[in-house]
Amino acid sequence: MSTREYSSLSYEEKRELLRMNGSFVAEHTNSKKGKRTIYALYGFFVELNYDLSNQERYIRVYDNYFKTDTQVEGIRISLN
Repeated sequence: MSTREYSSLSYEEKRELLRMNGSFVAEHTNSKKGKRTIYALYGFFVELNYDLSNQERYIRVYDNYFKTDTQVEGIRISLN
């Protein structure tokens, strides 16, 4: 699956594929903006963005992890 194909799915379909096949990579929490989590999925990366009350706001797709750096500064990568 490509980033284009994934992006064309409904929010629910994206979320389900991420739940079933995604691998957690990193998380960044900001007390004023909320939380962002990054997952690896099918060779690309998916960012889940949460508001301050921990409700999902949106999903972003990146073909390269380092493109997420502008979105999640200071992120720590878990290699486990």
